[in-house]
Amino acid sequence: MNIEDFKNTRFHADMWVTYNGEMKYVISVDFVEFLFGLADEKSDIPAEEWSWARCENVQLIKEVLQ
Repeated sequence: MNIEDFKNTRFHADMWVTYNGEMKYVISVDFVEFLFGLADEKSDIPAEEWSWARCENVQLIKEVLQ
């Protein structure tokens, strides 16, 4: 995802991306730095355990089958 894609994305709950070949839950977004806060699963995870990735390093997953 490039920065223009990031700016045009309609962010919402239950978003998932692939990062380094792994599916990650988007737990937070930093709109100033174009970052995704990522977690391995959708659950209550303390902020110090989130990983951060630049938008250029992730791919948005359109649908997640649960």
